Amino acid sequence: MPLWSCFYMAGQVCTSAERILVHSAVHDEFVQKLTARAAALTVGDPLDESTELGPVSEKRILAKIVAHVDDARDKGATITTGGGTSGQFHEATVLTGVTRDMRIYQEETFGPFAPIVKVDSAAQALTLANDADYGLSMAVFTSSLTTAYEMSEGLQAGAVAINAGTNDWELGGPFGGYKKSGIGRELGDDALRAFTNVKTVSFTLL
Repeated sequence: MPLWSCFYMAGQVCTSAERILVHSAVHDEFVQKLTARAAALTVGDPLDESTELGPVSEKRILAKIVAHVDDARDKGATITTGGGTSGQFHEATVLTGVTRDMRIYQEETFGPFAPIVKVDSAAQALTLANDADYGLSMAVFTSSLTTAYEMSEGLQAGAVAINAGTNDWELGGPFGGYKKSGIGRELGDDALRAFTNVKTVSFTLL
């Protein structure tokens, strides 16, 4: 699921994963497996059905992606795969050792990358997940129902998926975010309320 949360549509979806917080107990294995899958993605023409990773939409976006990756590398992040470009294509890139002072941690990049942050507990993950100016879609992977409920309640996001990717949100439910991800909701009953003027009428019977 993290693979497509990061690399679907070359990461250019509003609900694409911008950071991945991984528990230290599974961090190394997770990085190894994600790196291998990212490196094996078929890059090419988006009209070709065999293509798994297409181009970046604009030169401006590509330049931003390159700047974020370079900034992360300069500040100590390790690129386990990818990092290169060819024309409008940017390789699927996995970064470890990502820290709060990096642009790739703080800003929305909208590119094919997976910035990984190591954590030691669910509580730390919750704090770091909410340490952002954005909150549209988040995902939690856990075998603990307690952790699932606590994280879903505590995460400051308009949509939280449990054991599914950030792009796997419910189409029939309200869609919108917290903080700089917007105010109000689209889709579902909440979208209809945006076009409704509600009136309260109180009666006192004589």
